[in-house]
Amino acid sequence: MIRLTSLKHSIQSYLMAYQRRNSNKVASKRDIVIYHNKKEGFFAVISLVSICQLFFWTYLGEFAFSELRDPYASVKPAKDSNKEEASSNDGDAPRQERRQLQKASTRMRIGLATVSMVAGFSFCVIGFFYCYRSVKSLALSRGGIDVKIVTYAPFGSHRKLTVPLSNMSALAARNVNESPIPIRIKNKNFYFLIDQKGDFSEPRLYDRTVGIKRAL
Repeated sequence: MIRLTSLKHSIQSYLMAYQRRNSNKVASKRDIVIYHNKKEGFFAVISLVSICQLFFWTYLGEFAFSELRDPYASVKPAKDSNKEEASSNDGDAPRQERRQLQKASTRMRIGLATVSMVAGFSFCVIGFFYCYRSVKSLALSRGGIDVKIVTYAPFGSHRKLTVPLSNMSALAARNVNESPIPIRIKNKNFYFLIDQKGDFSEPRLYDRTVGIKRAL
């Protein structure tokens, strides 16, 4: 009886060890998601607002250029019947002054239109750029060599890129403050942002891999 129970326990321990080995093999073949942040609706709103800003400022620029009239265009030089015989040199100065004012008004309309269109384009680019640099998920590939990054894109779409772990550097530690964590990637001009309100499914693994500050 004692032999049967000991044999039973040995078989159970062997089966448990076998299951653990198989689970580790399966886990090593899959990507480990260490961070996830689901905010599709928020970034869709940002994209819509950016497009609205572009149309609004473009319309404002077109209105400033076409609808704002020259205030000096309708002003006519006063005619004095008593001075019809005055020389033409006496009327040259008011005409030149009026022409200068008309040129200044035209430059003002062109300047307002240009500034409005540049402002609308800038707001739209900033909104789209913020979507592209906001991280949705981080997944550590098998072997821990590469990191698969999924970022947001305008109108709820996504963008994927794979980066070697050695080419990533976190410029701030997790849980130090509530501001987003800037992540620097080698050969990239701008930082990627990790919102700390997201879900760190593997916080310790994140701190030992992506959350390390490296010299790039």
